[in-house]
Amino acid sequence: MIAWLTAARWHLSVAHCLVALPIQLITAFFFNFWVGAYVVVIFFYSRKLIECEDEAKTTTNQSHATVWTAGILPWTWEKSKMLDVLFPAISSYLLAFLLG
Repeated sequence: MIAWLTAARWHLSVAHCLVALPIQLITAFFFNFWVGAYVVVIFFYSRKLIECEDEAKTTTNQSHATVWTAGILPWTWEKSKMLDVLFPAISSYLLAFLLG
């Protein structure tokens, strides 16, 4: 499994779908699968947003308020960060469509 994950960067993005599954199932237990899909998108988007902010702070030594200009929207991110949000979102919405 480790060898597969390290073989290509997009494999790690696909592995995020496995992380999204328990998040969606726990949320679906209390609400429904559609709410779970929204929670997965919010979770992975916020993780990547914090990652972008941390990178911008370390490279430019900016304050937290001015870091938002460093790329808060997914289309300003690099491909790997975009896939880390897109793959779990697609799998969660597909699961919500099939089961919800």
